[in-house]
Amino acid sequence: MPELTSLQILDTVVKVGLGALVTGVVSYFISERNRQHDVEKTKWEARKDILLEATDSAQQYFSSASKLLAALDGVSKDIESNGQPCSDFKKFLNGKDESYVDAIGDLERCYALLLILVGDNSEASKKIWEYEGEVSSLRNSVFRSNSDFNIPTRHEISQLRGNLSNLRKDFYCSLRKNVGINNA
Repeated sequence: MPELTSLQILDTVVKVGLGALVTGVVSYFISERNRQHDVEKTKWEARKDILLEATDSAQQYFSSASKLLAALDGVSKDIESNGQPCSDFKKFLNGKDESYVDAIGDLERCYALLLILVGDNSEASKKIWEYEGEVSSLRNSVFRSNSDFNIPTRHEISQLRGNLSNLRKDFYCSLRKNVGINNA
């Protein structure tokens, strides 16, 4: 076996050492890139969970408002058809109104989640409060006008239903835009 000179040994050490150093540096950068990707993925998953909770709360609120509107439409239809509502309409409408008031908690939860997700001045936040303002105005007109209920006509309800539908659509579209979801 030939004898190794110190130069040959040094040459081998440098080659092995440089190889290990290059491997270590490359491994570090790959590991760092993967860690950053995992952090971004975790952030996106958290945003997605908040978004799903916010939309679920908004849908619960919208559904309750729609049920109140449908109840008013039914009473209005009775008035137009029979000249008067059915005998228990006040109890019926008060029950739907109580359910709506309970659903305001869903609205507030949605708003709180929107604050976390997109901030206070988002278009989505504005739209959901605009929606609430329309329903609140209706409720004030119907339930707070005087001792008797002020039932809107079916035409007025139809117009309000169209306005609320547009606001609901605008809410979801602006929420989609605010959280950066593409049309894909």
